[in-house]
Amino acid sequence: MVQPVESYYQPATLARPTSGAAITGFVLSLIGISLPGMIVSLVALGRTKTGELQGHAFAITGLILGVIGTAVWSFAVIPWLWFMGFGLAGVARG
Repeated sequence: MVQPVESYYQPATLARPTSGAAITGFVLSLIGISLPGMIVSLVALGRTKTGELQGHAFAITGLILGVIGTAVWSFAVIPWLWFMGFGLAGVARG
């Protein structure tokens, strides 16, 4: 008589798709295009919050990098524009 063999096979689970917006926002923020990266990451954060899509960590990281990048650009560009404005105003009066 043949004995039944127990099967240890587990059916494969379908992976949730990763949000393209989350990856796009992360990459944009990573390469220095911080303001659009921050906006796209915010959109992706809302889409991944429900759990239907993966990429929540990408969205959070893109948002953090976007905020940091925007702050760095602000602290670098605003003083430069301010000094250039006073420099040009001094030349015009000259």
